[in-house]
Amino acid sequence: MALRRYSIPAVALAAVVLAGASAAKTPLRVGLAAKPRATEGTSGPIVLAVRGSTGRLAVVVRARSGVTVRSVGARRLSARRYRARLSFPFAGRWKLTAKAAGRTFALGTVAVRAAPAPVSVIPGATASRICRAAGTPYPQYALAQGVGSLWVACRRTIAGIQRVDATTGRVTGLIDLPTVDPHALAAGEGALWAAQRSSSVVRIDPRTGAVRNAISVGDSSYVFTAAGSVWTPDDPRSTLMRYTPGASVTQQIAVGDGTSALVESAGRVWIVNHRDATLQRIDTTTNTVTALGKLPGEAPERMVLSDGSLWVTGRGTDLLRVDPETGAVQATIELGAGGVNLATAAGSIWAFAANAADDRAGLPFLDRILRVSPATNTVVETIAPSARVAITGVVSDGAHAWLADTAAGRLFRLG
Repeated sequence: MALRRYSIPAVALAAVVLAGASAAKTPLRVGLAAKPRATEGTSGPIVLAVRGSTGRLAVVVRARSGVTVRSVGARRLSARRYRARLSFPFAGRWKLTAKAAGRTFALGTVAVRAAPAPVSVIPGATASRICRAAGTPYPQYALAQGVGSLWVACRRTIAGIQRVDATTGRVTGLIDLPTVDPHALAAGEGALWAAQRSSSVVRIDPRTGAVRNAISVGDSSYVFTAAGSVWTPDDPRSTLMRYTPGASVTQQIAVGDGTSALVESAGRVWIVNHRDATLQRIDTTTNTVTALGKLPGEAPERMVLSDGSLWVTGRGTDLLRVDPETGAVQATIELGAGGVNLATAAGSIWAFAANAADDRAGLPFLDRILRVSPATNTVVETIAPSARVAITGVVSDGAHAWLADTAAGRLFRLG
């Protein structure tokens, strides 16, 4: 029997090809269903469009800005829709990716808006938002300046260190520290240094967020950088530990009881010890300690160096102007019950004073700010806050004094 030949019309042939193509498996694709809108500090939805899968996928959305990473699992809404909710801790551009079925998909970037600035409760000051961790013990050095930024130590709620732009006062980065509780913070010698109210001070690389132990102490609540070294008191032994990056030995210097402030100038450092009210000077070449006497007041514990003098205050202590060579008190400026902290900025000394009840209790709450002229040793301005402010850190950039209130999540710029 002869075989018959059948011809297939071109249209029918095209239909067969298309049918085969549609039967082929569509490659998995994950993208954004819509450009997300987000504001710092709030949780915003991110909706994903998924192609090539009808089953349930395990999808993880990841956002990165600098060394800060946030990841969250996405919930399946339908075969082609998944949704995740991400909270962005600061404003700026964040790179988004999604991981599903062992693959990573680029989602582009999202511009996170800045939250409105809080109203300043300190007249004449500007306020911005920082981390909030209410409750005792209140840190005293939760704010540091150096390595190109301001830095805020965030305990409990965030467990990390915020980078703050010294021009705007806004948070621009966050170093996550899940295993570190930063109670006191210092910035210098190319790193951040955090004391944890425990047996160690850690070194933190501000570029990568890498953490390593640097100094082992018996107990420490403070850390300072000066003269190419990191200094931290070992309170139980009345010892000041001096750690120099790259050195093989951490030096131990016998000092007074309760070192709580340190300043430097021209190869020397001065320390004040709040428990025995003593002032000491250390030669940074030999580590020789010179006693400069006992200061008046109940607990002198904060100190700055300005206009050729040391300026000291503390609980039950007025503002003292002290000769750095002899330890003699050159002037006493009345503060009331006592001072909590101080700074030198814009040609003035800024003293932050407490009321009598908080001073007796040792609580760092602001009753008023007194701006003092070094030229006349007189108060030229008094500023009273309109609401309660916790003083958890004070620094100066020369032009401005900065006050951190991590109990309420506010940063104030004065001057």
